[in-house]
Amino acid sequence: MPFHGHAQQDSLKIQLFGHDDLNFENGKDKRSITSTNRLANSPDDMAQEVIIIDGDEIRKFGYATLVDVLKSIPGFRTSQPGNSEEGETFLMRGLYGNDHAKILVNGIPIKPEAVRGMPIASQLPIRHAERIEIVLGPSSSSYGSDAMAGVINIVLPEIDRPVFAWADVNLLTPRISEFNLTLGGKVGRGKNILNYEIFASSHRASDINILIPEDSIRVKPGELSQWEQQLFFGEAGVPEIDDLERESRLLGAYLKYRWFEVSAMNMYRNEHSGLGNNPLAQSYHDPGLSFGENINMFSLKYNDVKEKRYMQKVAISALSYRTLTNSSFYGITNYLSNGKNFIYGRSIDLQAEYSGVLKINPQMRMAIGTTADYSVSHPFTNYLLRPYRNDDFSFNLADGDDWLETGSSQSDGIDSTSEIASTQFLERYVRYNYGGFVHFSYKTRKGKLALEAGTRIDYNSFDDLVFTPKAGLVYRPVSRLRIRAYYGTGYRAPRSYYLYNNYYQDYGAVLDGESLERQRVDILAEELDGAEFSIEWNITEDLKLTGGYYMHYMINKVMRQDNRAVIDSMLPPLPYDAPIGTGYTTNDSYSLLNSFMLTAHYKKKFKKVMLDFLASYEYASGWEIVEEEDSTPDAEEVRVAGYRYVPGHSVKANFTISAFDFTLSLRNSLIGNYVTDIFRVNRRINFSESGRNYYNLDILLHKQLFRQLSIFGGVYNTLNSVQSGIPNVAINSNWSFNPQYGRFYKLGLTFKLN
Repeated sequence: MPFHGHAQQDSLKIQLFGHDDLNFENGKDKRSITSTNRLANSPDDMAQEVIIIDGDEIRKFGYATLVDVLKSIPGFRTSQPGNSEEGETFLMRGLYGNDHAKILVNGIPIKPEAVRGMPIASQLPIRHAERIEIVLGPSSSSYGSDAMAGVINIVLPEIDRPVFAWADVNLLTPRISEFNLTLGGKVGRGKNILNYEIFASSHRASDINILIPEDSIRVKPGELSQWEQQLFFGEAGVPEIDDLERESRLLGAYLKYRWFEVSAMNMYRNEHSGLGNNPLAQSYHDPGLSFGENINMFSLKYNDVKEKRYMQKVAISALSYRTLTNSSFYGITNYLSNGKNFIYGRSIDLQAEYSGVLKINPQMRMAIGTTADYSVSHPFTNYLLRPYRNDDFSFNLADGDDWLETGSSQSDGIDSTSEIASTQFLERYVRYNYGGFVHFSYKTRKGKLALEAGTRIDYNSFDDLVFTPKAGLVYRPVSRLRIRAYYGTGYRAPRSYYLYNNYYQDYGAVLDGESLERQRVDILAEELDGAEFSIEWNITEDLKLTGGYYMHYMINKVMRQDNRAVIDSMLPPLPYDAPIGTGYTTNDSYSLLNSFMLTAHYKKKFKKVMLDFLASYEYASGWEIVEEEDSTPDAEEVRVAGYRYVPGHSVKANFTISAFDFTLSLRNSLIGNYVTDIFRVNRRINFSESGRNYYNLDILLHKQLFRQLSIFGGVYNTLNSVQSGIPNVAINSNWSFNPQYGRFYKLGLTFKLN
């Protein structure tokens, strides 16, 4: 069966506009309009690259997390299990997606203010989604701050059957279990129909089977004290990393009555706190060490979107975040704090939004809207000497309330030895933002040319007035050729994580024995200009080629910095008030990234056998320039020949064969060398490189047993490759390797009742 105009990828229905066409085969015409697009246009007419992933295919192969879904899509780089603070991580348009992508559920932002980036595990409603919409490229003109890399929207289904039930149970090795359940339906008559859905997920692992190359962490016994060896060494002279635990849970409900929608979710995640950190700095030895959070979301929406000249939406939402009580880690050779340290953070985020779309005529549309955001938080903090809990709703704490302890107490052997002041007062931090946008689109009568343009203006609590314009076009000179061009801007307002996770003291005060103190440091907003161009050519009805290019120029990119002069005898004497400590900076930095991608998609049906082959190659080149030291007359700029975390070469190849209700899919991924981190230590700019290539092979299987019952399975990291994930951007000591999953197996059953 030819796929021109109706392409789908059986192994994963990825609607790659720029790689594949829009899929209407399953009759879900609402997929012709992506809700992530403010103008409510067809994705095929959008200047930005759009990917729509079908929920049935997510469930078909047992994908449990957002990163599971992104893993095999060209242009994405992923890291599993990632790190304790953010869980699984990914790169999107060369940027750290947890930080620089706007993640939504039914159009509602779900990233809390108190954290650095969005935590990702099985607590997101991935397996319950009708579809996942991804808009690539800077999108701050539509969604404001944090949408520098693009937007990911998880869309929940509107169940239109009287009764619907779906469940699956997955067993993984070693010692991992997953469970998912959806119940829903509709009641009422005529226009008074209530659609409802209740959904839940659970993921538990008692051994996550991570791989760490021994040569990156092996140390000589004499290099650590007896106490440090107790927390670090296994029998082979490397860390004890067995039996590490992780857990995530989701409980949610979604109701729709006429034009009103109500949704509520509780998202719980708990990881081993050592994940993603250098085992020389933070211990993996105790399975009981953990870090996690509870995120609660509630939203109310009014959608007047029936076919008429003017459509409008109103949404209000509330999001609460709190770290789990007794979240903690062990510092080993961390120069800031050894022993057991506790972690705390909480926030409440409120948002209101109004948007409308006016159909000026059959060819022209205009979208207008306004948003208001308000957040109050105790920003994420670590290095606390005792566990902290505050059950009060107030964020205004008096000095006497500084240590509201839990019942947990320290044992003699693990008391923290800290260079940080013992009292870390939890500041009340307030952030607000008001924004408005206007967008236009125009499409010629014959549909050969589509144009769009728009801008957004934001005013925030930093007294910043930010304009983020965009413009783009789609041109079809002939039916088999599509040309797409786009320019967009992005920004990210300073997040409280970077403002408050700074620990400094004057050089002279440190010499006098004073501890480091937590300080707020001014961080500038990150700003980005991006441009994209692609050509898609349907060579035959079975073969499509896509060539694409994107670039972005970014200033004020956040970077870690350490001032360690007190322990650096090579430095000359410093002034008494010279700062000593660690934190973040954005000043005097700018960077450029260029990327070229070629994608080939071949799809052919031979009687009852369907072949589907998708292959991509991406080449990326870039640099970052950072000034060595502020306010120094002879300071030099350092140019790093590479762009943070982005491999120079990436290859992906997905081969799928389907016949007689059986599907076999091979997912291949190869990435080359890359710059792992850029950071400032004293007056020097340091960077490191991975120094090796990494290859991964996943084998996925699916069999439809009966109409209501199917079985799926897979072998992941089949070759047990020691891969390098995306480094944890918050670690205090340089480590070019991030732990990755070893080989594991999955087997699951899915039951559906309509």
